[in-house]
Amino acid sequence: MRTRLIGMAVAAALATTGLAMSSSTAAAYDAPRCYGAIVSDGVRSINNRVDEPIGQVELWYNSRTGENCVMTRNYLGRVATLNAVLRVENGPTETVSGRWRVYSDGATLPARSRCVAYSGSVNGGGVDTGSASRGFGNCN
Repeated sequence: MRTRLIGMAVAAALATTGLAMSSSTAAAYDAPRCYGAIVSDGVRSINNRVDEPIGQVELWYNSRTGENCVMTRNYLGRVATLNAVLRVENGPTETVSGRWRVYSDGATLPARSRCVAYSGSVNGGGVDTGSASRGFGNCN
């Protein structure tokens, strides 16, 4: 009984401090992970192998910081592997990959007055796999 009470106290302390994480914590992002605004023509639909929409890749721009950000949104309603890639023309590339339920983390790079290319993919297994991309443009 004493061991059980100590275990419960430790679990409560970890939960209170935010140190306890379940395996689904990384998949819990329900809000966008990029800041600023989606650029015009900055959304590409991701369709599965039978041409049904399973997500979208979004390009965001923050005019205050001069950063572009790309993230992938998952429409499957369950955890899937999401990728988001941002490339600055004649510059660096940033890639994020992981398992999320709604939004991936954002791939963010400074790109004021530079052209960017972006892509994203959703892999939910079986037929629910697809990707979308856009070549260099959006030269903010």
